[in-house]
Amino acid sequence: MAIITTAEFKTLKGISASTWDTLIGLLIADAQDEAERWCGRLFDEVADFNEPLSGNGSNKLFLSRTPVSDFSALYAIDDSGTQTLIDSGSYRWTFDGTIVLLPESFGRVSSDQFGIVTDTRWGNQAVFTEGIENYSATYTGGYASGDMPPGLKLSMFRYVDTLFQAYKGGGGEGLAYTSERLGDYSYTKAKAGEVFEQFRSLFATFKRDVR
Repeated sequence: MAIITTAEFKTLKGISASTWDTLIGLLIADAQDEAERWCGRLFDEVADFNEPLSGNGSNKLFLSRTPVSDFSALYAIDDSGTQTLIDSGSYRWTFDGTIVLLPESFGRVSSDQFGIVTDTRWGNQAVFTEGIENYSATYTGGYASGDMPPGLKLSMFRYVDTLFQAYKGGGGEGLAYTSERLGDYSYTKAKAGEVFEQFRSLFATFKRDVR
């Protein structure tokens, strides 16, 4: 689901012509992809998901379609692809999409059966076995239609606007073209490093710590 649409961007900018529609659409898609990668999450419309997850040797797994409104099941997947349901009493899940193994799961959850091992670095804390897509979660996540946070929409508008000002001149000038003077008129565009700093500042609130 797009954080903002081309129509919304044009409304906020006071643009009525369709001259820039293609460019705006491309910038919005690229900006959202960049924001999702940096924030460690996807800004999807609410739906049911069956998401593969990779254990990292810690006691946490991270879901990408947040916020999570309901959680159905967590499975361990062995090398043959067989899924085994993990006891729901051995972990908890959060609104922001973090699955955490509970300390008391040590000793009452079989590592052979559920793919959970004990790492001495964590003392008596059970951890998720390291692997590639060796777990799977079934849950409901994402934003309901019309519930995208206003702050997120405004941040995306501001970032796309910065890109739009840099690229609308065409000719591939992009962010490398920083200033120009025509008689008494001059303007300065942000440098690439400055744009990235602005990007990080705008989306810092929505970035997830997935360590």
